[in-house]
Amino acid sequence: MTLQKWIKDRAIHGYPTFSIKDVRGTGMYSSEQIMKNELNRLCSNKTIITVR
Repeated sequence: MTLQKWIKDRAIHGYPTFSIKDVRGTGMYSSEQIMKNELNRLCSNKTIITVR
């Protein structure tokens, strides 16, 4: 499962927001840097937005 698919599935099930802690909990990424790179890519593509 990709991060983009995970985000879409959460939204479909009524959870349109998530935290970094939620993403870490998925266990999809072996490295913190890989996870951050993926999140940055999704922000660049306007798939997700930073709320803070």
